[in-house]
Amino acid sequence: MIELFARDIAQWQFETSATFGSEWAQAKATLRYDWSEEEAIAAGWKRSSNGFSWTETIQHIGKVVIVPSAAGAQESFDLDEVSVRGVAN
Repeated sequence: MIELFARDIAQWQFETSATFGSEWAQAKATLRYDWSEEEAIAAGWKRSSNGFSWTETIQHIGKVVIVPSAAGAQESFDLDEVSVRGVAN
């Protein structure tokens, strides 16, 4: 699961299809800074119950967190690299 926080609170979550095991796996999520809240939800992002709007979260992003989801949760896992890539339209 990938979570975006506005500063340190009010996250949006994206459940990836990556499963963690003994082999390398990529967990990917697409996001756009110009999405409306409806577009973010349609792309698979879920707002927490105390979450801000998509626009406000993106404008004040303070933290990105990567955690195993409740389904198939693990005690720990190794995270080797995090990258954010912009793509021009």
